[in-house]
Amino acid sequence: MGSTLPFFRSLLAARSLRYVAPADRTGPTGGKDIDEVAVERAVHGDRVALNTAERREAVRRLTVSGVSGPEIALRLGVCGRTVTRARAAVRRYGEPARP
Repeated sequence: MGSTLPFFRSLLAARSLRYVAPADRTGPTGGKDIDEVAVERAVHGDRVALNTAERREAVRRLTVSGVSGPEIALRLGVCGRTVTRARAAVRRYGEPARP
């Protein structure tokens, strides 16, 4: 039992390093920069890892161009609920800030 204690301590330390305070995630971009190239690639159907701000921007662009929610989910590789939340965030905060 004594040998597992260091493992759990390191696990807790690793989790605390990845924690982001809720105050840092407010606003349209979530405090993150938007990579325009990644967003454009995602909009055109490439599988690209996007952060929250980039995903919201991609959803906004696809919604403006008239793409349906399920189609957006397929293009971005996310579930439909993620698209709904991203649309709600764009409505709530307005358009993401441009770099």
